Amino acid sequence: MDLRKVNSHRFFKLGVVRKVMEKFNYEEIKIIRFPLMPFYKDFVFYIYFIDGLLIDTGPRLRKSLLAPEFKQLAIKKVALTHHHDDHRGMAGWITRNLGVDIYSHEKTIPHIQKEKYLPWIYRLGRIIAREFTPIVYPDVLETAHHQFIPIHTPGHTNDHVVLYEPNKKWLFTGDLYITSHPKVAHKSESIKQYIDSLEKLLPLDFDTLFCAHEGVIPDGKERIKEKINYLKRMQKSVTEMHEEGFTDKEIVKIMFPRPVMLETITFGAFSRKNFIRACYQKETE
Repeated sequence: MDLRKVNSHRFFKLGVVRKVMEKFNYEEIKIIRFPLMPFYKDFVFYIYFIDGLLIDTGPRLRKSLLAPEFKQLAIKKVALTHHHDDHRGMAGWITRNLGVDIYSHEKTIPHIQKEKYLPWIYRLGRIIAREFTPIVYPDVLETAHHQFIPIHTPGHTNDHVVLYEPNKKWLFTGDLYITSHPKVAHKSESIKQYIDSLEKLLPLDFDTLFCAHEGVIPDGKERIKEKINYLKRMQKSVTEMHEEGFTDKEIVKIMFPRPVMLETITFGAFSRKNFIRACYQKETE
């Protein structure tokens, strides 16, 4: 969802940098929006900065855009939602140039050290693997005026974390939400884990989602419920067809007959076939 279409009276547009980067405020949160890939401007990424805390870093591929912005922000801590390069690609640069602490789930560290599960699209613009070593999240990550509770939410990756600010009813969801009706997945994803993680969030008192690719979503809890219901329907239908002997290719033709843009621009790293397999596979690898 485009920030400009959500409660526009609550936003103040600060400007456009090089015609590809936009900066906004949502309440006291500073938001940077930019195309993830230079050649495909509709595939965007949102970085959130609040009270000295930077949530995710953006990819190293976008260093020329992001480094000047990070130099201007008074970054004191960095929180990573997971290990994919679009979320932590600039962490090495931040370590070398700003020297601030970077936090992640404990399962992020082996991914960074081994780079074992990254699809090629996330390796664009990378240099060496061991640029930084994150600190494992405490129970509560505190800033001067806020408290962020990291919650382990595997499904997209096994190290995925969302950050919950209970006093403001904010939920920073990384790649856990993105859309309520996904049609593609990465080969490491598990729909069962997605559902379990999303259901884990329902007892929390939150209103607003801050998604890494869709921006600010004000009706967050309802959208989470919508995604849970959709994934359960898809899981049931796909699993039944799989058990009846339908091939993955046949199920794709039945469930998702039309091409999906994300599948095309990632050259199949995210695909409809992976989504079908994620429905009947039990866990991420």
